Amino acid sequence: YNQGVEVIFHAAGSTGQGVFEAARATNKLAIGVDSDQNDEAPGHVLTSMVKGVNTATFDVIQRVQNHTFKGGIYSFGLKEGGVGYIYDNRNRALIPDSARARVEELKQEIIAGRIKVPSTR
Repeated sequence: YNQGVEVIFHAAGSTGQGVFEAARATNKLAIGVDSDQNDEAPGHVLTSMVKGVNTATFDVIQRVQNHTFKGGIYSFGLKEGGVGYIYDNRNRALIPDSARARVEELKQEIIAGRIKVPSTR
């Protein structure tokens, strides 16, 4: 934050506590990861990138139960509910309506396959 940034996405799981502490101390914003991390610094968490581990787990259990599970790589993106972001009453005041609308448009474009998100594997 001392270098002029307003928002830091820590992407460090539970080890990102220092980012939340710094966001509070400097009255800046942080983006959480893995789960809703708003409670780490209320009023300073712009959003959190969440992983739908429950979605992936349920899918695999269903496949095993239906005898359709095959070992391999399964991808769970926005379309499948494997990733997402938090937007609720706790961060609504931090996100302008126009930004929220644009993010939703882009989300739908990704889900529809019109925007390709590069894979990291």
